Amino acid sequence: MKKNTLIAVISIFSFGISIAQNTDILKEVTKNYILGKLEPAKVEMDKVMAIPTNATNPELLIWSIAINAEIINDTTKNKKYPNLINDWLNDFKKYESLDPTYTQMSSAMIGWKPLAIMYNKFFNHGIQFFQKEKWSEAFENFTQLAHLAKVIMKKDLKKNGGALDTIPFLYSGYSAQNARKTDDALHYYSFLIDNNYSSDKDLDIYLYMLGNYIEKKDKANFDKYLTIAKEKYPKEDFEGYQLEFIAKNMDIDEKIEYYDLEDAKGTLTGNAYSTFGDNFAAYKKTESEDNETGIAKSKLVLSKAIDAFKKAYEKSKNVLSAFNAGVLMYNTFTEFDDAYRDNVKSMQIINSSKPNEKDPKKRAAIEVKVKEQIEPLKKTNAEIETKMNSIADDSVIWLEITANTLKDQTEKSRVEATSYKNSVKYLGQLFEYKREKAKAKDPKAYDAFDAKSKLYFGVFDKL
Repeated sequence: MKKNTLIAVISIFSFGISIAQNTDILKEVTKNYILGKLEPAKVEMDKVMAIPTNATNPELLIWSIAINAEIINDTTKNKKYPNLINDWLNDFKKYESLDPTYTQMSSAMIGWKPLAIMYNKFFNHGIQFFQKEKWSEAFENFTQLAHLAKVIMKKDLKKNGGALDTIPFLYSGYSAQNARKTDDALHYYSFLIDNNYSSDKDLDIYLYMLGNYIEKKDKANFDKYLTIAKEKYPKEDFEGYQLEFIAKNMDIDEKIEYYDLEDAKGTLTGNAYSTFGDNFAAYKKTESEDNETGIAKSKLVLSKAIDAFKKAYEKSKNVLSAFNAGVLMYNTFTEFDDAYRDNVKSMQIINSSKPNEKDPKKRAAIEVKVKEQIEPLKKTNAEIETKMNSIADDSVIWLEITANTLKDQTEKSRVEATSYKNSVKYLGQLFEYKREKAKAKDPKAYDAFDAKSKLYFGVFDKL
């Protein structure tokens, strides 16, 4: 987020301090305070507070807080007390713990002036550090300011119905973000939004929150603020954030479930389909899945990847999606081809290894055993061949879409050029396969497939 400079000026609240009843314990304190003698008043007040029992008296704490606030605000006196602001914070926190309803501070006896003084003090210090890009120091002041602002809002001290005071929380978030205090930034930004903060320049806040909730794997908050962001910015494209959350935080089963659900609804865009295709294509089964269940899941995920890339092309006409669908099917074809060849080799080994028996009965028994070993391989290869023919036909369709789209495209990106080169190479190999299968069965098909194979290999040789 870019640095923001605050232009608005915060005015001091119009709260005054009324003198308490002149009890014996505060007699010297109030006398000096009435005469405007702040330092003597502080000296007397410190004596009072040094008594252990007085240190936990809310009324006395308020007087200490009030006097110290005025000294902090007096540039001629505060240099003598460099740590007084820390003492003030500690005393105020102690007071809050003793009087959480702020009864003593709300009374006419004291009033809210010390809060007004410190509000402006923390604000001014925070702005000075913020403008110097001292983010941590700015945050330290703004976070104290934000705390006081919550009290002011809660007690409606500005007489505006306790309306949200955006500046303390906004600049606490800004400075925390720039200081890389992510959790703090999210805390203050979410506080603002949860309290109906709205600005025509807060899109960056939503994007920051969504990006970090992705990294934190925080689905509840991601979904919550994504919904709000979509409502506020209906024309803004948040799809990338949704897809990134899915990619980084969902396991493969959750991705499949989400994909099937949204696919059925018809809500997925071309980009979404393409992203899911990438996610499914990148799936690697774990060692624990290296069994029939794991193999079945791998096949399912691959089918989802192919389906996603096909639909991505249908939605967006992005030729690279067509290539991805085609190449995944081509890779499946080559796996079938390898398995088919392995089975052929196994059958050859079985045949070549059988004993050369001359005795007819023994030879017949051997042939029976050989057949028992070879028949399952033949059956498997018949099944493989059916699958190979089908996947080869589908792969050809999508690789030809790629090749035909890119062949006349004069300007190709590096990825497009590589995809074009591979598509014509794979098409040459697929038609070569189809040609050999048609050999001696269908001369007309053989010639057609041969011409196609030579065409694509010819293009490949020129690239």
